[in-house]
Amino acid sequence: MQLKKRTLYRLYLLQFAFYITLADLRNQQINKYQSLSYSQIKSEQNTFSRYLQQCKPQQYFHPIYQRCEDCHEHCNGCTEYKKCQDCSKSNKSNGFSGFQRYDQLADGFCDFCPDGQDWRPDNQCNGCSKSCNCDKSDKQCISCKDSKHKLNIERNTCEPCKEDEGYYIDGQYCKKCNIICKTCQGPSENDCKECIDGAKKYQDGSCKYNKDKPNDCILPYINVENVCVCNQNGYYMKDKICTQCQVDLKCQRCSPETSCTQCYQNKLEKYLKDGKQCTDCKLSGYFINPNQITCDKCILNCDQCDNNYSCKKCSSGFYVLDVDQSCSKCNIDGYYTDQTNQYCKQCPTNCKRCRNQKPQCLECQDGYILNEQNNCISKQCGQYCLECSSTYQCLQCQKGYFLNNSKCNQCTQKLNCLTCLDFSSCDSCAEKQYIQEDGRCDSCGIGSFVENGKFCKKCKVGCSSCTEYSKCNECLPNYYRSYKI
Repeated sequence: MQLKKRTLYRLYLLQFAFYITLADLRNQQINKYQSLSYSQIKSEQNTFSRYLQQCKPQQYFHPIYQRCEDCHEHCNGCTEYKKCQDCSKSNKSNGFSGFQRYDQLADGFCDFCPDGQDWRPDNQCNGCSKSCNCDKSDKQCISCKDSKHKLNIERNTCEPCKEDEGYYIDGQYCKKCNIICKTCQGPSENDCKECIDGAKKYQDGSCKYNKDKPNDCILPYINVENVCVCNQNGYYMKDKICTQCQVDLKCQRCSPETSCTQCYQNKLEKYLKDGKQCTDCKLSGYFINPNQITCDKCILNCDQCDNNYSCKKCSSGFYVLDVDQSCSKCNIDGYYTDQTNQYCKQCPTNCKRCRNQKPQCLECQDGYILNEQNNCISKQCGQYCLECSSTYQCLQCQKGYFLNNSKCNQCTQKLNCLTCLDFSSCDSCAEKQYIQEDGRCDSCGIGSFVENGKFCKKCKVGCSSCTEYSKCNECLPNYYRSYKI
């Protein structure tokens, strides 16, 4: 009794394993057929699929739907919808023995032979049709006589290409679409325009059938305006396959899977770093770019920054250069290290070497000397000094500068002076220019006169030309000279 129970249990396990394996094989077969071309499907149809299900005489096993479907009414048995094993009788009488039997065309479908082909002796169309340019044997169609016709190699004839019935035009040929396409555009058999019932169009032009949910997309694809697209977060299209982004990069979008192109904005890791991964940007040497929502790299040798052109804190052994906020080892003339703040600061003007106290200059640059106040001045008593005393006191400045407290200062450029008295008043002007009432140099225009060959003064109101304030030579429009009687 115990032995019988064990035997029955083993038989149950074998039966269960068989059905599990069968289900897996069916799923594999559906996926396989959706990627095969029409010619490949034809060689596969009569093998594995027949083991899965036995169909009625007027049915065939559909490799996509994985079920029995009715043959075309012209067929007497079939392996595909229009691939007949034999032909049925038509409703057209031959006038002698009743209804005329359909002829089997070269592609396996049953209809009447094209003009020029013969159905005899076995009701199978053979020979070259009259619409063709035939080979020497007069059996094979090689091109079409009518430019509006296309060569259908499977039917061995030339005819209008029935693009609304599962064919597409490829040059001079009319070719059959993939079995999953209702209509297609070529050049590939997978470039579907429309899909068969229950299948969905995908962004790569192909059609796929979801056996679990017909008329729905296969995950991870999602339906967008009736097209299945790889628009799922964390996925991208790779070789026409929706591929998952590398998980540890935390991408919302990527291309390829090792480089993020977009991050989740509702997560901490929302900043795109180095165009590759998503991060919270709490990293040494990086800063958050709020405009681009990216984690950007600081300048070279910088640990802390707010932008990509200046540094707040440099890496060990480097100092923030105060002139441009770059990072330097501070071993250049004219600078000293501020160890407390980790800065590389500039010495006083014309100082070559200084100490970090105030700072205080210890050595001047070539052509300059160190005075009693530890300042560097020119050996000629300043760069813009023409004459200086033995005590390095400037006595006269060059043109464009004025003397102020024994130092030469540049005239204010907008005054346009040749020489100046101070920052706001010219002392002389270039040729044909004169000192204006506001202290600058300019030409003396209408309504003005030159005084003492140096100054430009205003004429009396209404006067366009005068030699003195009250001596008007010519009036402005709407003004008239008055004469005393």
